[in-house]
Amino acid sequence: MNDDPIHKAHDRFVRHMLSRPETAAGYLRQQLPADVVRHLELSALRPVSQSFVDTTLRESLSDLVFEVPLVGDGEALAVILFEHKSYPDPMTPFQVLRYIVRILDQRLREGQPLCCVIPLVLYHGEQGWNVARSMEELIAAPEALRAYVPKFTLPLWDLSRYPEDRLREESILWVLASVLKYSREEELAERLVEVFQVVAKSLQHDTALQTFEAILRYVMSVSPLTRDQLRASYRRGVSKQPLLTEGLSIMPTIAEQLIQEGLEQGLERGLERGRTEGALIGRIQTLAEMLGRSVGSFEELAARDEAELRQLAEELKAAVDRR
Repeated sequence: MNDDPIHKAHDRFVRHMLSRPETAAGYLRQQLPADVVRHLELSALRPVSQSFVDTTLRESLSDLVFEVPLVGDGEALAVILFEHKSYPDPMTPFQVLRYIVRILDQRLREGQPLCCVIPLVLYHGEQGWNVARSMEELIAAPEALRAYVPKFTLPLWDLSRYPEDRLREESILWVLASVLKYSREEELAERLVEVFQVVAKSLQHDTALQTFEAILRYVMSVSPLTRDQLRASYRRGVSKQPLLTEGLSIMPTIAEQLIQEGLEQGLERGLERGRTEGALIGRIQTLAEMLGRSVGSFEELAARDEAELRQLAEELKAAVDRR
């Protein structure tokens, strides 16, 4: 997985929301043509713990893999790929082709038969997808040579252009799309009220609380909303279900966890410069992300002296505590 904290936040949130087979099945029904869906036994969809993303693809993609039996006989692999980039990458069809070949190669090495691999790309960049979705768009060839170009077109969920109302029947997909799409928009606080309402109505108590935690963790990682704004949205969203107000108690814990994760990441990167300084820089970067501020790269911060770093960390922590 990409080590960037924002990418990690996206990855963790999408995995939580789509890892339940019933939600993933709804995603496949929404994104695949009806004549494809009718060949899939979606009620028997089963998650596969293994990832097939290699080191060369980790900067671009993460995956969530499911086995799905075919109606009649055989099986397919349905793969949900999350695009990490904030802009559309024209090489995505080629990256996905390499990914499919990697899966099939591993199946052969393990003595399994080749099977159909169905890739679905989830893209939530700031601009709409306006580049290639097929290999035929990438490779210029005379008509007589087109038969030698690999043929497949990516089913693509471009959140920047997808109307959320089309997902109303798949409530948890609607929650996922809404949170991702508006995570950095001014209207997020108001959107979250309905998001929390839908989660409260759609899921059992324990699952709802787990989903609330995933949403709060994600929003606190990528959004400039203050904790007071989040609390207000949450209270309004679950006002008719008092038992769910206990979800508010996890917000301080999440904040501390995010700070600790940043500290640990800084330790890993700062071994050559000293563990204390590395941890301090990791803490600064995480606090800044929680506030929506820019403090520079790890290398830029490492160029400052320790006293200056400690002062910056104290100022950022005070700002987070005031939220």
